Amino acid sequence: MSGSYEMLKIYNPVRRYPSHVIIDKAGNISYILEGSSKEIDTLLDAEIEKVI
Repeated sequence: MSGSYEMLKIYNPVRRYPSHVIIDKAGNISYILEGSSKEIDTLLDAEIEKVI
């Protein structure tokens, strides 16, 4: 895969920006956060911990 645009076509079915997509070790989407949040670090950290 070359570049982030190609990755977005595969892993971002919503196509809203900003979008944060967490992909598990098997390549499955485990979490999508659309838009922004004051607690983005906490939200993403918690979801990342679930997949590692």
